[in-house]
Amino acid sequence: MLSKLSTLILGALREEARSPYEIIALFKNLEVTKWFPVADSTVYSTVKKLKQMKFVESRLVKSGKLPAKTIYSLTPLGEQELLKTASCYLDSVETNLSGFQVGILLMDLFKKEEVLKKLRTKLEGLEKIFFDLKKQILAMERNQQSVPFSTIAVLKYKYYLIEAERKTLKELIRGLNLRRGRKRGSIFDFRLPA
Repeated sequence: MLSKLSTLILGALREEARSPYEIIALFKNLEVTKWFPVADSTVYSTVKKLKQMKFVESRLVKSGKLPAKTIYSLTPLGEQELLKTASCYLDSVETNLSGFQVGILLMDLFKKEEVLKKLRTKLEGLEKIFFDLKKQILAMERNQQSVPFSTIAVLKYKYYLIEAERKTLKELIRGLNLRRGRKRGSIFDFRLPA
């Protein structure tokens, strides 16, 4: 199965042949980077890797007095892999362990005040993202003809994930505020008072 970035790149090339620069511009135009941050250099290196795997092929294109640019297009093998990977992503019921979940498990490494400060700071940041995302979704829904349905769906998915994370943070903060001191056991043994 391909990485998420490789899959997105192959999807962009399935529409039409593009240079890595044009793929990056497409991602920025569709605001992919709001829910899937990726460095421009990573797009270039991923395209080269996809070429080595024979999922894409390249050709030089010259336009007027501009220097020639390399355009990539999907190969039949690349299309097969794209369909296979996209199908796996849609079928998957696996939920990936996030860094936040690992942090929650290891909260007891820090003093209560430190954890509360970190959680409150994270909550403040998420609140801003949450409400910005909500405004963006509402604006896109008003202009449904110019915004692909799938783009709105991805942003809504991100919105719901952030909503769940906000709720978890609030519960953690509330629970920590009720927590009294305890003997140190395993770092994974983070029990709240009964």
